[in-house]
Amino acid sequence: MDALPPPATRKLLYPFGIVVFASLLLVLVRVQKDAYWLHSVATAFDASTASKKPHAAPPGARNEQRVVVLPGPHKTGTTTVQNSLVRWTRGSPKLPGFDNWTYPVPASQDFESVQAQSWGEIKGFHPMVAELLNASQTPHDYLRNPLLQIYRRSIRRAWNGGKNIVIASETFDALVNEPLGMNPELLWERFLQLLPSAHARSNMIIGIHYRTPRIDQLISLWHEVGKPGESLVHYILIELTKNSFVLNPLGLANFFVQRGYTVRIIDTGRVVKAGELSVPSAVACYILQVPEQCSSADGEGKSRTEIRHNRKSDPGERMLNNETLQAINQLMVDYDCQYRGAWDGKPNVEWIYGETAQPSTSFPALDCSNNNAGRTFSQTVQAVVKLVYDLYPDAKDSRP
Repeated sequence: MDALPPPATRKLLYPFGIVVFASLLLVLVRVQKDAYWLHSVATAFDASTASKKPHAAPPGARNEQRVVVLPGPHKTGTTTVQNSLVRWTRGSPKLPGFDNWTYPVPASQDFESVQAQSWGEIKGFHPMVAELLNASQTPHDYLRNPLLQIYRRSIRRAWNGGKNIVIASETFDALVNEPLGMNPELLWERFLQLLPSAHARSNMIIGIHYRTPRIDQLISLWHEVGKPGESLVHYILIELTKNSFVLNPLGLANFFVQRGYTVRIIDTGRVVKAGELSVPSAVACYILQVPEQCSSADGEGKSRTEIRHNRKSDPGERMLNNETLQAINQLMVDYDCQYRGAWDGKPNVEWIYGETAQPSTSFPALDCSNNNAGRTFSQTVQAVVKLVYDLYPDAKDSRP
């Protein structure tokens, strides 16, 4: 057996060993920090690029776990669809075909824990979008926001449990609200941070409601926000420009089309006219791709879930004849027609009419004969106001 070094030598070796051990420990700590930093950079890069150009869904993606976002806009039957989604995904037992779907609104006690007000299940994602719109928060602040954290946990819990996720809130139409003062890209980036993974962000379907005839959405908006006794003429002249952005469903769709998402647009008027499915069932069949909802003989079909077309009574007189209403409708259609050329050949845009077994890539049969392709949406709204003002130049001076 080798002889041990003398005691004096051993005393000198002890400090040397301690120095070597400490050096190795320091190296390990630095390696872990570098690995964590690289992971953080990769995650941030992944999140920042996901909204700009999602990866194309691979073949068979219909059977893969996915996220569906229904961003509205307002006054297009969204509440009817949201009500159905709550019953279908949160009822007991769930409707056939919805066992693997969830509408992950946080529980009421979660809202109480952060001293926030719940909007209930149907409008449960409204507080989330409202908080995302809080432009005063820094990027780090909103990620630590207690209210957004409960949404993030609820969404991630559902995803990690293998569920498909559907998120519906017409307040997302703020993405095309020009006077909002927030970059719409920032709003969408903030939302993407709530999703659990790059796969969830890229394997996403967007469902847009396109209400026809177009004038019906404007009248419904007047019903919703018009003052008691306020005529349609007065509403258009005084109030319309304040919330007209909700009347731009194809502009909202274009936000997602330009970022490469699969966008399915449901023509609610045509679906109702076809009479085969209710609008909620058509959303479930064509956008969520739940086959049990593709026949009026299955699920709920068209019973109990018909879209409510302007059931509210007029708050005041319309003062506009059918010819003028049709002229306003045509101005809105003229604006929409620009997307026929802009989306030509784009495979990620699909239309749902309720007349065929599959979504269609054909643009609606609109009257696009007028040469107003260069008109912006703001200019379209101003054209509507001018048309009414030319008929009633003194109406601005008479408040209800």
